[in-house]
Amino acid sequence: MDEKNVKALSSLLGADEATVKTAVEEDGGLVTLAKDFKEKNQVFNLEQFAKLKENFRKEVLNTLSEDDIPKEFKAKAVGWKLEALEKEIKEEYGFDGDHKNLKDLVNNIVEQAKTTKDDDTVLKENQQLKDQIKLIAQEKADAVKAAKDNFDKQLITHDFNDAIDRIGLNYEEGEALKKQKELLKMSFNGTFKLSRKDDNTIVIGEDGKVVSDMTLDPLKLDTVLSDFAKTYGFQLKEPDSGGQGGGSSKQKNTEIVGKTYEEYRESKGVKKHTAEDDALYAEYRKANPQ
Repeated sequence: MDEKNVKALSSLLGADEATVKTAVEEDGGLVTLAKDFKEKNQVFNLEQFAKLKENFRKEVLNTLSEDDIPKEFKAKAVGWKLEALEKEIKEEYGFDGDHKNLKDLVNNIVEQAKTTKDDDTVLKENQQLKDQIKLIAQEKADAVKAAKDNFDKQLITHDFNDAIDRIGLNYEEGEALKKQKELLKMSFNGTFKLSRKDDNTIVIGEDGKVVSDMTLDPLKLDTVLSDFAKTYGFQLKEPDSGGQGGGSSKQKNTEIVGKTYEEYRESKGVKKHTAEDDALYAEYRKANPQ
């Protein structure tokens, strides 16, 4: 092999030139060398690396505690929130005068609302006004959160149902397909949770972390759902890439062969009509396809 090519491969793979020469001369030597490189290194193209940096920055920010935030920035953040709240309160009560801070603003609004009533009545009404201002701010925040949570829940349900249709369960239309969809939903929901982030439905694993690819981008719901369905033996319309016609999913489990499903369930100590029962049935069918 040309010496320049040897040096180039040596530099790329991080191996000495002698090792590269030997690998080239041996049958399948480069395959072993490439496999060893892949196991020891994570390779990114420029687009993936840029995405990784951005996602890593976001992840670091999300994990910061209050102690990690510089005092200067913390003061600015608090100031921004107070300014927004002061603006809302001024608009709500039609106040356009000057004020030093939020406390001063509330006191000014109270003074503005005073009348010639006796002191006890004025004090009572002033307190009611202060309480009302706090209540308005809290009710607005709660209403916005409730509306968003409800909308997100509807989007998650819609995306989940669409994803199940897209991965293509390979069962006859009607009760058989309906039953398998329900089994897949129950099994999947027993392992993962779904949430919303950046206007997308994302998958949360059992460890509480977002299921992501090597760039820390959340994996698409379809991808996670399809892999999960294959793992638990659900039949999909497109065959497994690892075998011919999905034949790999039909390999027999010696622990299951020769047993009815009822016998297999009893041997596992699983109760009927539970999520564990559904998951175990999917496993049984993986080894004993109909």
